Amino acid sequence: ELISALARFYHANDLGTLVVFPRYTAIQQAHDAIKGKPAEAWTRDPGHLFYFEPVGGIGGQRAQKKFGGSIAAALVSGGGPFLLKGSEGLVQRALCSMGYIDAEDQSQADWWPAALRFFFKRNQAYVSRRFAHVDVSNASSMEQLLQEAFVR
Repeated sequence: ELISALARFYHANDLGTLVVFPRYTAIQQAHDAIKGKPAEAWTRDPGHLFYFEPVGGIGGQRAQKKFGGSIAAALVSGGGPFLLKGSEGLVQRALCSMGYIDAEDQSQADWWPAALRFFFKRNQAYVSRRFAHVDVSNASSMEQLLQEAFVR
């Protein structure tokens, strides 16, 4: 996706904050940053950055009016986009960043399967679009599916 590529580009080149919504704002902002500089001046995407854009519920009319529509309300309610580096432990770090697990709790064996099942249940629409079938009784299978989805 274009916004994901722009976010990684901005990060790799230390260009500061990229406004990702509305989408045209991100495109205009990137255009303004890029124009006039030769391609050699830019750092390429290092390939180890992963962009996440969690969405939540759209809320009622009040939230939609406050944030400028249902898409904006869903983005705000999701906590906002973020980048993570490296694929080692990516699923755990992503779920932590999205608030599904607590970063302080390192005793993964006890709560990890439940956290994965909770993610899959809360994101059923996303899961059903991405995967034909998910065995929610197998934590390692669920983690592997998410790892593959996140690194694509």
